Amino acid sequence: MKPRKRHPKTKRHLGRRYVDNTEIKEQIQDNLSSLIGEYGWLLLAAFVVLFFKSSIESVLAGLTIFLGNDFNADDIIILNGKPARVVRIGIWKSTFYAYTIVKKGDVYTISGGTKLVYENTKLKDLKIEKPLQNFDLESIVNHRTEITNGK
Repeated sequence: MKPRKRHPKTKRHLGRRYVDNTEIKEQIQDNLSSLIGEYGWLLLAAFVVLFFKSSIESVLAGLTIFLGNDFNADDIIILNGKPARVVRIGIWKSTFYAYTIVKKGDVYTISGGTKLVYENTKLKDLKIEKPLQNFDLESIVNHRTEITNGK
C-alpha cells in the first residue's frame, strides 16, 4: 500500500490535521495595512476633531465676533441690564467692564465697576444691547412731511 500524499498546506500534529494559517495571516495583514494606508488619515482627522471640538467651537465663535463689526473695543453696551464697556475682544475670550451706578441726590454717578471675562462661546447666553446714538427726531419728521406734501 502506497502512503497517501498530503495536501501541501496541511501538516500532521499529534494525529490531527491542521491548516497552515500563515498565508491567511499575511492576507489579513495586507488588507489591514492597505485599509490603514487609504483611510488612516480620515481616522486621524476624526480623532483630532473630536479631541479638539471645544477648542474649535471657541475659535469659530471668537472669529465671528473678532472679525464681525457688531462690537468693537471701547463700545458702550448694556450687558444683562447694566451699563458696560467692551475692553477687549479676543479669539478665545472677551473682556468687559461693567459699571456700578450710584444715585447721589438727583445725580447718577459711576462709583466703580467690575471686570468681566467671558468665553466667546458663552456670549450667546448673555443679553447684550448696543444703544443707538441720539438723533434729531424733529428734523426727520419735518423732512418726511416735506416729501409727502410734495415740497
